[in-house]
Amino acid sequence: MTRVLKNPEEIKVTSNIKGVPVHLTRAGKQEKITAIYDRWEEEPEKNYFKIKTSRGHGYDIFHDLPNNRWCLAKIYD
Repeated sequence: MTRVLKNPEEIKVTSNIKGVPVHLTRAGKQEKITAIYDRWEEEPEKNYFKIKTSRGHGYDIFHDLPNNRWCLAKIYD
């Protein structure tokens, strides 16, 4: 089941020099990003990533460039 968040959840993300996410922290728990399945730009200045984490979670996350914040947009079960 896939859950789209009506209000994206702000998360902490560590990215590499190219802006690609490598770790995320959600609810105080840090997870390593083990796979990036897709990357796209949906709105101006928002970069989206479909990822899998070390805990086996699947997420769509995005980087809101003007506000320099990362958010969780979708959860895959």
